[in-house]
Amino acid sequence: MTEPAIMQTAEHRTLVLGRTFEVPIQRVYSALTDPLERARLGASGDNFALILDASDVRIGGRDCFRFGLRGEPRLRGETVYHWIAVPSLIVATETIYAEATCVSVAMVTHELREHRDATDLKMTVQLLALTDDEDLADEAGARHTALIDNLGRHLGTPGRDQQRTFSRRRR
Repeated sequence: MTEPAIMQTAEHRTLVLGRTFEVPIQRVYSALTDPLERARLGASGDNFALILDASDVRIGGRDCFRFGLRGEPRLRGETVYHWIAVPSLIVATETIYAEATCVSVAMVTHELREHRDATDLKMTVQLLALTDDEDLADEAGARHTALIDNLGRHLGTPGRDQQRTFSRRRR
């Protein structure tokens, strides 16, 4: 993989996904924070892999991971957890690198609300793409959409879409 060209401008995108799962809030929270469960949730398709090298889900904790095509996960990332209110809120930043170059930074927020025996999950991803590769921002959106889809399959309840918005701004 060649080093991506560094942008002279920044591309911002916001993705908001909402889904209702027919399971209690603690079950959804556990799937989002347990390293073994999360490793199964992260692949965005049959040809892709996510390898969770380290996981420490707590305020100030970090995840280190690699992802990409199965057999050659060339991108690496780091998640830093800034705020957690068990079981209703997770606020983190995610930085993605291609070799030594930072290619994106995102603020990711998971908000969970329980009602009866179901849980509403709202995931907001505020992405800053730092390369001229327009596919990178699209792939980040696809990766987070796959995560919420995989979460539904993993929980045994595909869930009902509540919200799906995507905005883009180039500066």
